[in-house]
Amino acid sequence: MPPPPDLDPIVASSILLLVLIVGTSILAAWSWMLVTIALGRPLLPHAPRRVVPWGLISVLAVLLLYLGVQFGTGIIYGMVKWLSAGMQAKRNPQIPLRDLLVVVGISNILTVQLVPVLLRVTSGARLSDLGLTTRDLGKNIARGAVLCVLLLPVIYTTMLLASRVWPPKKHPIELAIRADRSPATLLLTSFSAVVAAPLTEEVLFRGVLLGWLWKVGLGRRSRAGEDLLLLDSDVDPFVDNPESPTAAPKPDPFAGNWRMDWLANVIASVIFAGLHYAQWPAPIPLFLLSLGLGEAYRRTGSLVAPITMHATFNGLSTVAMMLAASAGLPK
Repeated sequence: MPPPPDLDPIVASSILLLVLIVGTSILAAWSWMLVTIALGRPLLPHAPRRVVPWGLISVLAVLLLYLGVQFGTGIIYGMVKWLSAGMQAKRNPQIPLRDLLVVVGISNILTVQLVPVLLRVTSGARLSDLGLTTRDLGKNIARGAVLCVLLLPVIYTTMLLASRVWPPKKHPIELAIRADRSPATLLLTSFSAVVAAPLTEEVLFRGVLLGWLWKVGLGRRSRAGEDLLLLDSDVDPFVDNPESPTAAPKPDPFAGNWRMDWLANVIASVIFAGLHYAQWPAPIPLFLLSLGLGEAYRRTGSLVAPITMHATFNGLSTVAMMLAASAGLPK
């Protein structure tokens, strides 16, 4: 085994600081969880959820929109690069990783902006139907960060065990960082991993897909003969009756539907993990992460918590990649 590389003091100190921060955070989060459970308190609230107004047609339309934006952005960006580079682009047709990150980042931001518009047109959906609400904003941000830290030991251990069986394939972001550690590339990879990807994937997988799967499960209960109280799509269930400020919020129509809820979460998580197959065996721990993201959305009724969870996880992974690349360490 070759000796470890001589680390730059700043890089070595940064790695040590990251390990201390993550380790201390995990210890604190797990201590809080055990104390909370011992006191008989819930780890998360159980906020009422809205029955989404969209159906299968809208879900397929969102999928086509996502694919169209991805391909369209790539084609337009490639044409601009080709026109600016002239004949040189023909000699090197392969798109650089940095340009690929630009294309993915732009397409993700466009997707996040266009999906609510498409759902509004096809089903009359509002932002609150997607879980995009400022209700308990600060609390949900904190919940998302803590839940991510709670899951880190499970996710990292699963990835470690899976890597013993299958050699891990490198992520495009890691390849870009190792190929070019310029400030522009580091800023681009950070934005793509911590902002664009969590926003887009949570809107698509938790907001659109999981919301629709929950609705499908609710319909199965209704056809099974159970008495359900559905929320009026024109009434916001997250606020009290304006005619009676002291009235309690409407009941959650999904109450007692946890089996269907979890089945929907598993289906969405399988799809979410499967789309990351190129980084095998990463889909195995990502499946567990996705289950946590779905549960955070189910319990809070807001996408803020899963977006924060996703961004925190990606942020830690990106910082670790940057430090490993700077130190000359393997993945």
